[in-house]
Amino acid sequence: MFEVSKQIGTRLRRISSRVEQLVFCDVRTRAARVLLELTRDFGRREAGRTVIDVPLTQGEFATLVGTVRQTVNPSLREFKHEGWIGHDGRRFVVYNAKELHRIAQGMDEEGRAIE
Repeated sequence: MFEVSKQIGTRLRRISSRVEQLVFCDVRTRAARVLLELTRDFGRREAGRTVIDVPLTQGEFATLVGTVRQTVNPSLREFKHEGWIGHDGRRFVVYNAKELHRIAQGMDEEGRAIE
């Protein structure tokens, strides 16, 4: 019974966090946070990178971020261009989680809060 209560509590915290993010965070920040969450929950370390072992289309990823593919794609392109993420088929690959953490925390390159 305790385990069920614990799982319900965890899910409620995640839902509450997602609603808060939808209201207060931009798409770029939410995309970084979702990538980090997927890395934590489904990531597999491999040769200096983390493969997210859940195949996702860009549309499915956009749904997790709370937007549409056309809106999340510029952030994904930026992350890929900077070398922070990539793809292995339909699986996301994280090369630089540190930079994703910085973005998820709303910080610029110098560590200052983005307004």
